[in-house]
Amino acid sequence: MNKLDIKDYKSGCFEMISLEDIARGLSNICRFGGQRKQFYSVAHHSMLVAVLAPNELRLYALLHDASEAYLGDVVKPLKHILGNSYAILELKSMAAIANNFKLNLSGFDKIKEYDMQALLLEDVMLKGGSMQTSTYHGKSYYFGPSSPENAHWNYSTMLNDAIKWNETQSQQ
Repeated sequence: MNKLDIKDYKSGCFEMISLEDIARGLSNICRFGGQRKQFYSVAHHSMLVAVLAPNELRLYALLHDASEAYLGDVVKPLKHILGNSYAILELKSMAAIANNFKLNLSGFDKIKEYDMQALLLEDVMLKGGSMQTSTYHGKSYYFGPSSPENAHWNYSTMLNDAIKWNETQSQQ
């Protein structure tokens, strides 16, 4: 497993980006600052966004919060207080992630509507509504609270499938 050193954060140099670090990190981070009765990971959220997005945006959807694997999930009110200093660090991190996965950084902007749809669905699910099971590339995924291990396996599988799909599309 690659680890970013504190100097990487200070310089904004994120050269140690890895798929495994992103999958493990997002699977172990609870959404909403952990203020839910059940564990619901950033990885689960990203998978839900990916299912809502069209195929050509699924890799962007799965990686739209990938900087949180390195920076942590900072709740919106705190992000606003931190202002530009956090925004710059997040942007540098996302630029490195985009570069690592050969994506255009501006492509992440196209995910916002699906991210908001996921937030609305999560609000219903996590307040006792029905949990979702969805099929993605012929595999069934559960979108609801579950263990970090389950989130890691599902997210890694979905991320690898999205990478393969993107590679196939770029060869056509």
